[in-house]
Amino acid sequence: MRRLILALALAGPLAACSSPPVRYFALPGPATAPSASGRALVLGPVRVPAYLARAQLAWRVGDAGLQFDDNARWGTAFDAEFLRALGEHLGAAAGTLDVVTWPARTGSPDAQRVSVEVEQLDVRGDGPCRLRARFAVRQGEEDTVVASGIADVRAQVDGPGADGLVRAYGALVAGLAREIAARLAP
Repeated sequence: MRRLILALALAGPLAACSSPPVRYFALPGPATAPSASGRALVLGPVRVPAYLARAQLAWRVGDAGLQFDDNARWGTAFDAEFLRALGEHLGAAAGTLDVVTWPARTGSPDAQRVSVEVEQLDVRGDGPCRLRARFAVRQGEEDTVVASGIADVRAQVDGPGADGLVRAYGALVAGLAREIAARLAP
């Protein structure tokens, strides 16, 4: 009996020291579903900064610092999550259901291929966030560039903690999709 009491007495403080549970996140998709159209898109390759290629949520601290949260993680690799969310938002913004990720191909010879290089993706816990990316739209068998540009998207963190950070990431991705969709050939 004394051993049981001693074990319970020791287990109580140890339980209080346990870390909070790990939470997993996905980037939000568009609020509205795209309509069916004849447009076909291939998305990729898409590159994100290497410091984001990790499971933990990351945010910028000061001018050059990064912070990672071991208890807030992406449900899948961030680059794959970014590609999925960008594809969904691009489909909604461009009004098409036919969006596939590179190197897959659509059945349409007129499909446009969108490549993206994210140069900066800074989400800040204190509010201002920025995504800067170069993109190119190619079309045809010759892979001719029909449009290109630099997107510079801004957003604000709209709430505390990881939930606010994820919504900010989502707003940046949605803004990037809208800027790309505006440059697609009709």
